Amino acid sequence: MKQGKERFVALPKETKDLILMYRIEHKLSYRAIEKRLGVSRETARLHCIENIPEEKAKVTKKHIKNVKNNVVTKTKRPLPQYNSVRDYDFLQYIRIVFKWAVKKHPELNRAKIEMLLYLYPKGAFTFSDFHKYYKTIGIYQNKALAEFLKDGYIRVWKPRTGRTAKLFALTEKTKDLCDTMHKYCTGVKTLPLDVTNPLVADKEVRINRYYVNMIKDMNKRKKVAN
Repeated sequence: MKQGKERFVALPKETKDLILMYRIEHKLSYRAIEKRLGVSRETARLHCIENIPEEKAKVTKKHIKNVKNNVVTKTKRPLPQYNSVRDYDFLQYIRIVFKWAVKKHPELNRAKIEMLLYLYPKGAFTFSDFHKYYKTIGIYQNKALAEFLKDGYIRVWKPRTGRTAKLFALTEKTKDLCDTMHKYCTGVKTLPLDVTNPLVADKEVRINRYYVNMIKDMNKRKKVAN
């Protein structure tokens, strides 16, 4: 990986001028500048530090600390990262969560789990609702729904009456699965590292060790704010 200045792409002059205008005249936050111009907050912040004396003074003061022997030293400022900064990372470990779900429920594959996740926020749904999304997965919609019913992931919520279509709903075990996956992805809940996790229990498969290492990284994340 390239280090230092070679890592970064210079901003166009027009973008630089807009950053300074939004910061000085409109008093916009770096987050607001990011949304308007499509540059990262870190990019906007660094440009303002270089060109606005007040911003530079704040940073200089912040990065000077007193050590126990009363010698004043400056901390090393990290290299700026010219990438988008996001306040969420729930898709970062999506593969790990899907792998856990498939391992935990071997009768399901990733496509079927995606189908259940699609239905999860719907509540009651018709066959047409099911069919509309399942067309993106496979061509045997009738058999697929029958399999979900047989395996206990979907149930009939209301039989067909007159012109009213039959309504289906997810079962409790499906809702628990979807809810758990959501919590694992957002960091609200951590994946277990004991034998209750099939990825941990199945040590014979080498790749499972790599998944376990990633789970350890997942579990270090800060819990998201509600």
